[in-house]
Amino acid sequence: MKAREIILLILIVAAGVFLYHAYTGKLDFDIYWDEEFFFFLEPFEFEETHEIEPPFPAEIHVVNRNGEVEIQGTEQNKIFIRLKKKIWRRDEADAQEAADALKMITERDGMKILFRTNREEIRRGRFNTYFTVYVPEGVDIKVKNTYGQVKVSNTGNTDIDNPNGTTIVTEVAGTLTLKNKYEDVEIANVQSDCFVDSNNSDVYISNVGGNAEVRHRYGRVELVDIANNVSVDGSNSDISCKKVGGSVNAESSYAEVFLRDVGPTTVRCSNCDIEIDSAQGYCDVKDSYGRVEVINLEGDLRIDGKNMSVFGRSISGKAITISTTYRDIALEKFAGKTEIIHSNGNIFLTPSPLTYPIEVTGSYSDINLYWPEGEKYPFEAQNKGGDIKWEMPDELSYEKENSVTVIKAFETETANPRIFLSTKYGTIRIEKLVSH
Repeated sequence: MKAREIILLILIVAAGVFLYHAYTGKLDFDIYWDEEFFFFLEPFEFEETHEIEPPFPAEIHVVNRNGEVEIQGTEQNKIFIRLKKKIWRRDEADAQEAADALKMITERDGMKILFRTNREEIRRGRFNTYFTVYVPEGVDIKVKNTYGQVKVSNTGNTDIDNPNGTTIVTEVAGTLTLKNKYEDVEIANVQSDCFVDSNNSDVYISNVGGNAEVRHRYGRVELVDIANNVSVDGSNSDISCKKVGGSVNAESSYAEVFLRDVGPTTVRCSNCDIEIDSAQGYCDVKDSYGRVEVINLEGDLRIDGKNMSVFGRSISGKAITISTTYRDIALEKFAGKTEIIHSNGNIFLTPSPLTYPIEVTGSYSDINLYWPEGEKYPFEAQNKGGDIKWEMPDELSYEKENSVTVIKAFETETANPRIFLSTKYGTIRIEKLVSH
């Protein structure tokens, strides 16, 4: 017998052993069963209900495995629980026996009331349990579910751990803490802070009255209408933040970051495209092998990276600092003390009337400056091994020694901010800005 045939035989035997033990209940893995998993079994559904009157402890806990949990806050001062059992068996009698053995357990102490099932006592698994719980509106809850959807609304402080299931949360009158993976998260209307730890998922958060903090990997994170600060610690995460009242701290890689109507901003990325539109306060960006675009910034700007293009428009602050390589820099309608360090690319500058100096240092870089009409500033350009093209009607001084060319203009305008451009082995071009 060939080795390939031996391996195939081993796999067939192993599969048969696994199916036999699973079918007889000798194996009960944390698997979210559905109708297709065991085609030779039938699903049967059973239901039981419970009602609990006050007084209640401070917290309500629900623990479930393989199924779903839904918790709804209501105006009624009581707890109502519906437990649906979905059981896969060969016939109804066998399923009824399992349903009778599977029960809801209530555990109560001075701090909490806990609802769970006795599934660990059932010899054969192959069933899911679905909790629907109605609680007094605004009560604190804690949910732990293993496989399946969790849906919660109109609660107080809320803590959810749902490793493998979609999670939907709305109307939280307190703080929300949520942990999941592999399925999406939807959150809306959290009165206080919101903390989410998720990966391999899409996360949507809107209308948070406090801070929002997200730890994430592989997927998309979208936040809208956050009253205070936002922090997103991501990897391979597309990040979108809109209407943030406080600061934004975002980190990702190999993805896109989009921020609009935000406060002070710090972005740390690699291989990302970053777009920031309408920010108030400082903007500090580090990236590599990507594109950074900043529009309508009222505050200082700092961009540091390599193999990264930069575009900025309508920037007003006290300081603008940009350092990058191998890709272009273009700034339009900017004001502030501007320092640019660049190599192996093109620089295009169209400043607003200057309130602070501009200094550009390049290497193998072409520098293109469009002079604001009607303004005169002390100007100097230096170029080693390249050309300087002065396309203005005003007079200038010209010097060349060895391979270094130096031109100066408006040297008597000492009361105005200074413009200094320097490069090596590139071209410097200064021309008049044409108004349209």
